[in-house]
Amino acid sequence: MTELLELNELTKVYKRGGRNFYAVNGANLSAGPGDFISIIGRSGSGKSTLLNISAGLLRPTAGTVLFEGHDIHCLSDKEASFLRNEKIGYVPQGQSLLSNFTVFDNVSIPWFLFKREGDVEGSVFILLEKVGMLSPHAA
Repeated sequence: MTELLELNELTKVYKRGGRNFYAVNGANLSAGPGDFISIIGRSGSGKSTLLNISAGLLRPTAGTVLFEGHDIHCLSDKEASFLRNEKIGYVPQGQSLLSNFTVFDNVSIPWFLFKREGDVEGSVFILLEKVGMLSPHAA
């Protein structure tokens, strides 16, 4: 069975003061459907860099990211955007919501970026309920 996500020898190198700084150095990980994984470490240890590479938001210096058996860094920008919109749920640390929008509006944005069939409102309520954010008075 193909893993849902495989990280193979991931490395991300930045230049700092003319010297190499390894934000991620040879990371390996595999995760199947339903797996729950925690990534812990001190501030600046590369957690966000690893997640950004895993979601296809940042390219690694070396290594591969396979999602459902496909190398996501071989995708075009449009294909990678579609993959993130359709298959990857990722909420970065810090303020990531659009502050002038309601929670409902923020969750419904993907339906307007890539047109989908079905009931937007009903789907948003289901998603909010799944993560425990649906107010009992919202329905």
